[in-house]
Amino acid sequence: MTQGFTPLIPFLLLLMGFMAGLHLWPSVHVALSNGSVFVNYDAVGNLTDEELAMALVDIDKNVTVLTKPLQFNQSGGSLEFDCACFLYAGNFSFKIEQRAQQGSSNKTSSQWWSPVLRVQWPTFHLGVERASNNHSSDAFQIAVSTNDHFHACSSSKTSSLYLEVSYLEHNQIGKKSIDKVQNRMRRDIKVVKSQQVELDCASQLTERGFIQVALKSHLSQQDIKS
Repeated sequence: MTQGFTPLIPFLLLLMGFMAGLHLWPSVHVALSNGSVFVNYDAVGNLTDEELAMALVDIDKNVTVLTKPLQFNQSGGSLEFDCACFLYAGNFSFKIEQRAQQGSSNKTSSQWWSPVLRVQWPTFHLGVERASNNHSSDAFQIAVSTNDHFHACSSSKTSSLYLEVSYLEHNQIGKKSIDKVQNRMRRDIKVVKSQQVELDCASQLTERGFIQVALKSHLSQQDIKS
């Protein structure tokens, strides 16, 4: 009888030791927007010999974005992660790490994860038209705007977005269609509700030529809008 209950001993010791629960709000966030994500944590157990930290993890890249230490010997509370933590879209999660203090004879490490936080790009709109009459005839301007409800993150000091303009020439060789890149240029832009970006044409366009405009992020390999 005693041998049959032996496997339960580690489980019972775990229940008597340390457990953690993490709850986040909201569960969906808009990248680059002026809003925070709050994580409530509840740790039950003896924290005397333990150091706790909460990490923000990019699940898609398997990278820790930021780590915040939790107040020592505090079993519960709430942490705010402001908008500067979410400058690109992706799937994220929060993780509590439990580590024994330096010098402890029993150095253990445990992890408790929150539900997934889904970060989405704002809804962007792009438009291309000729520049005003005060500019040369080959100049054009790109309009970049978001929806009316978007408010940019004020904590972001550097531009994380840029426009990539590709000059292409369409060629038909037999049954194959080939778009050959003639030139390409980039321009950093601000994160605001609406703006006009004026550019001089960097390549002479032929009757088969056209331009492709893409909105991209320095922090992600994704095309946000094209």
